[in-house]
Order: sequence, then C-alpha cells, then structure tokens
Amino acid sequence: SDDRTRDHECPTCAKRFFTKNDLKRHGFTHSTERPYSCEVCQKAFRTTNEVKLHMAIHVSGTPYKCEYCGKEFRTKGCIKAHIKYHIGDKRHKCSICGHAFVKSADLKRHVAAHNNEKNYKCPECGSAFTRQDNLKAHMMLHSRQGVVSCDKCHKEFINQIYLKRHMHIHKEAKKKPYECQWCPKTYENLEGLRRHIKQHVGDEKFVCEQCDKKFITAIQLKRHLWLSHEEGSPYRRSIL
Repeated sequence: SDDRTRDHECPTCAKRFFTKNDLKRHGFTHSTERPYSCEVCQKAFRTTNEVKLHMAIHVSGTPYKCEYCGKEFRTKGCIKAHIKYHIGDKRHKCSICGHAFVKSADLKRHVAAHNNEKNYKCPECGSAFTRQDNLKAHMMLHSRQGVVSCDKCHKEFINQIYLKRHMHIHKEAKKKPYECQWCPKTYENLEGLRRHIKQHVGDEKFVCEQCDKKFITAIQLKRHLWLSHEEGSPYRRSIL
C-alpha cells in the first residue's frame, strides 16, 4: 500500500499533493501566464505538456488506432486515455438509464444532459449549455481567439480540427449540406439542423420585432437584422 501523505497544499484552492513537482504542475492551472508557444502557429500555453498536446493538430495522419472501436488518434497519450473508456473500471453508474462511466465527472455531465441542466451561461449573449467545454467553444466565437475559416465557403470554426472535419463536404457529394457549427454532425435539411442545435444552445428565444422570425442566439438575430432590415436595424454599427 502507499503510505505517502499529501503534505503539499495549493495556497489557492487548498488541494493537496504528494510531491512538490505535483503541486508545481497543478499551480499552472491557476496561472494566466502562458510562457510556452507553438513553433508552428505561435499559440501560447501554460506548460510544455500543453504545447505537445497542441502539436497534434499540425501533424498529418492518425497512426494510432483503437483495437476496440477503430477510432484513430494522432498521439500515444490520446489513445491511452481513450482506451480507458473501453477497459477501465466503470464504477460510476447513471441511476436514470444505467449507463456506466470510468470517471465521476463524465457521469455528472451525462446526468446534466438527462435533466437538460444548462448551468454554463455565456456572459456575452445569454446562451446556456449543459457542458463547460461547449461553453468554452462558444466563447471562442465571441472572442475570435483561434477562429479559422474555410477557404472554399468561408464558414468559420473554433479550431483546425473542426475545419479539417468540415472539409470533407467539399470532397464528397453534399447529401447532408447543413452542418452544425458546434460539432461535425450534418443534416439533410435546415429543420433537422435546428432541432440538433437546440441540444447545444437551447430554444429559439430571440425574436425579431420587425418580422417575428426566431433565432437561437443574439448573434444570429443581429446578423438577421443587418441582412434583412438594414435601414431600420439599431445593431448595424455594433456588428461591423
């Protein structure tokens, strides 16, 4: 058995660690400094490990394939983390549907989706999300940080990974031309896409006062006012 004690306490959040190095690595999660940058795109990170993980988006190909489901990964670290979901001890079980998870955090997110709990709210437009990572992805569109665009159709994405997934629609026949901006899913018609997007951002609660058309986000409403009601739009200057 491990007789060590967690003698090293974080002064910020009081979390305790076995070694000074563990505490030091943890300390980076509270820091706003990003002294390490990517040599390819100059994006800055808090640790060298974050840089290594980021570099995967610049590497072509996915040489590591999961023997259980066939999913492919760019790095050994990614496939090792993924395999735990196949062979790990799934001790955290959902009381609603019985689905089990390796991590308690995954179960918590899963239950929130059951209850449609949108606890993560965007301070810019009010859109709410069931998952924090979905909110972070949404906020990147507001801040424009890391946003990239398709050179074929000029659609914008939060990073290179989503852009690469999107590019297949320009190489194959467009059976499902309506693509979600939050994830790679595509749909045959606009109504199907709208129903899907509600899983990410909620109901169409933003209504145009001039034509009663409804939108899911304030940004979509502002864009509509600019395009459809240019002369009467009070938002014209704010979205330029």
